[in-house]
Amino acid sequence: MSVIVSLIYFILILSVIVIVHEFGHLIAAKKFGVYCKEFSIGMGPVIWKRQKGETQWSIRALPIGGFVAMAGEDEEGEEEKLEIPFERTIPGIKKWNKLLSWQQGQS
Repeated sequence: MSVIVSLIYFILILSVIVIVHEFGHLIAAKKFGVYCKEFSIGMGPVIWKRQKGETQWSIRALPIGGFVAMAGEDEEGEEEKLEIPFERTIPGIKKWNKLLSWQQGQS
């Protein structure tokens, strides 16, 4: 029984760390004007989502990890469909701002 409780505590603590980490990316990206399509806690299928402003906030089924979907990342052509100005994408911001809002091979 204590192994299960320890595992639950581990997942909860790891989830808090990931949420704080990804929220830091979101805050930095928003501060530099980068369009953020989604802020997600967890991975896998969406079990809850809410649109607030231009960002969709979601909770996903697997309580591991999380992400911030920013314009100019991996989704080719997404910016054109949404008509996002180049200055609001990761490649469009100053190089020193990229260090704070985005990292190559995100965690």
